[in-house]
Amino acid sequence: MKFWQREIGSWKKKTASLSFEEQGAYAAAMDAYYSLEGPLPMDRMAAYKIVGAFTKKDQRALDRVLGNVALFHENGGALHNVRADEEIQKYRIYCENQRRRRLGIKK
Repeated sequence: MKFWQREIGSWKKKTASLSFEEQGAYAAAMDAYYSLEGPLPMDRMAAYKIVGAFTKKDQRALDRVLGNVALFHENGGALHNVRADEEIQKYRIYCENQRRRRLGIKK
């Protein structure tokens, strides 16, 4: 995905308990999640690389975010975000519908 909708009210509510650093780590993690169109790896070194957490300080902030069960949960050996998974599924359905429309395929 090249774009994801970030609703300010929902974002502020979801991140109210996060520090400024953690909010940045969460934003970077969500950018990576949507860019991959799927969950983040459980392997922390791989997650750091994908998200761009190269300093120890950034990695600690990302660790706190990825370990926050209100934001991410483990499923199938990967770290999932419920809202992102829902939005990605909607996006995939939209893309498939657009593809079918272009090809003149009826539902």
